[in-house]
Amino acid sequence: MKKLIAALVVGALSALSVLSQTMKPASVTEDLIKEMERELSTALLKGDVATVNRILAEEYVEISAQGVLRDKEDVMTLVRARAAAPRATAVGPEVSVELTKLTIYDEVAVLVGVMKTKYQFMQYQVSTLPDQPSAPADVHQERFMKVYAKRGDKWQLVASHSTAIVSP
Repeated sequence: MKKLIAALVVGALSALSVLSQTMKPASVTEDLIKEMERELSTALLKGDVATVNRILAEEYVEISAQGVLRDKEDVMTLVRARAAAPRATAVGPEVSVELTKLTIYDEVAVLVGVMKTKYQFMQYQVSTLPDQPSAPADVHQERFMKVYAKRGDKWQLVASHSTAIVSP
């Protein structure tokens, strides 16, 4: 009987060891999704075709805050255009993502958050009086939801939706 119990204990410990090596904790998946978000943001800005292609699923669909429906090929066309554009020093909007919440359901992850885009007008774009503050800024906010799906051993972005947050 003692040998049977010892064999069961050894078997259970072996099974736990194998499971712990194959199952990734939620925090590892969270870190992976957040890193993919950073990679995607940078790749879209720089026109990195390979990175965007790797992260977006073939059936990717996006609905913008303006109601525009895009698929992966539409996004890839924009990325390729950015990659082909001449390099120049650009002053673009300042984008920040806040209030994110990532929920993982087995092989699906849903990321929800708020994206703020601050457009700083350059002095030559506006006329100001001497006693007014210089160059105003315009801030747009959007609430977004992104859906990631696990395909084999990798995660991909399958859908994205955003809605403009209108100030009262």
